[in-house]
Amino acid sequence: MKTPTPIFTILAILAFSFSSIAQTRSQVKTEKKIEKEILKLERKTEKANAKDFREIAKAEEKWHRERVKEAGAREKNYSKLAAKAEKGLAKAEYELYSSRAREEAQWHGARAEEAVNRGKNIKKNGEGWNNERAAVEADLAEQRAKDEEKWYRDRSRIAAKQDRALLRTYAKENRKMAKAERKLYKARAKSETRYYSRKSNQAGRRTGGI
Repeated sequence: MKTPTPIFTILAILAFSFSSIAQTRSQVKTEKKIEKEILKLERKTEKANAKDFREIAKAEEKWHRERVKEAGAREKNYSKLAAKAEKGLAKAEYELYSSRAREEAQWHGARAEEAVNRGKNIKKNGEGWNNERAAVEADLAEQRAKDEEKWYRDRSRIAAKQDRALLRTYAKENRKMAKAERKLYKARAKSETRYYSRKSNQAGRRTGGI
């Protein structure tokens, strides 16, 4: 059997080597192309995700700004309701105490008139008596009727004065209560405004930072 010459062996080795190198280069080129496509897809995905996140952040920012407006509207509404409640309560109390004062004043006035009439009747009836005792008793009865009239009229004035004082006290307390209530609602509305403003700003920063 004839052995191959060294030149053919070398040529075969070189051919195999060139083939391997060409195959390797082709494989590397293919891999680079695949990597490029993958990178392109990743960038496209990242861009789409960034767009989605921006849309979400914008929607969230808008939502929080709307909550801020609502909180401000509630603050105004709370103040109006508190003022209306204060006015209604004060009016009801005023009507109640005024009515009671009128009734009490009328009652005392009626008692005073009765006392005056009793004094007049006693004096009139006593004029027909022919003794000194009857005249003295008539004078005493008239004086007692006058004193009683004065007492009832004083009670009427005192009752009216007390009712006016009570009205002032209740009105003052109502104003204090309404003021405290408005302060409370205002603080709560401001707290809500700050909270939603902070959330809105955070969403806005995410929108610009994405």
